[in-house]
Amino acid sequence: MVPSASVGASKLIIDADADVWVSEFNPQHNANDIHLLQAGVGRGREAREVGRLVTYLRFDVSDVPTSTALQTTRITRAELTLFAQSSGLAGQQDRLFVSVAGCPVIDWAEEAITWENRICPDLTQADDMQLIGVADLPQIHRWDVTRSLAQALNAKRKRVTLILSAFKVEVTPGAREIVPGRQFGPEQNVGFVRFWSRERATLSARAAPTLAVTYEREDTNLVQFAGTVIAILSALSLALGVWEGLRRARAALHR
Repeated sequence: MVPSASVGASKLIIDADADVWVSEFNPQHNANDIHLLQAGVGRGREAREVGRLVTYLRFDVSDVPTSTALQTTRITRAELTLFAQSSGLAGQQDRLFVSVAGCPVIDWAEEAITWENRICPDLTQADDMQLIGVADLPQIHRWDVTRSLAQALNAKRKRVTLILSAFKVEVTPGAREIVPGRQFGPEQNVGFVRFWSRERATLSARAAPTLAVTYEREDTNLVQFAGTVIAILSALSLALGVWEGLRRARAALHR
């Protein structure tokens, strides 16, 4: 019998090992002492400056098995879960597009990162986007980040960094297209979403930032070939054994 190529599916729930948000209007401030995460466009308290709010999250994925010469790991799903608590500078009728993108930089400290020294300042294409309605908050939301995790594992990285950003959207009158509001200028479309940070896991582990990873372990072609060879040799051995038994029985009849 040739062994099955698939060993089975497994699932891991991984808590964030670092998370923090940075603000464009307060570029030297580190917000690690604030146990909330924020994404969108906000305003400073004193000079009323306007700027982006971006959240960084990092997960240790060293427990996800790596591919070997005997078995390969295939990521079937990686899902980021966040609890959206509330909004800021947005009305009940407003909605925000919240996107998640991967970042190859994993060596950063949540107690030191600011807007000025932030990593991956030029965001790559988002893995996934969710439309969050202010009227629906609070609510748990999930993003598919399978691509970013697979890229991290293929690059032999033991951790994965995800970047959360957002903008408020409007539906233009008489049109179906959803377009972002102005991001800069005197009429900048402000509004942001607040999420629970990892420090709030003591209140509810289910609502803290988590990464759910589903993967399958499959035998490589080498293992499948070896299994086929063993199966053939076993069949030959069985056939030879039967032949030898028949030969002996025939010899006994002629005595």
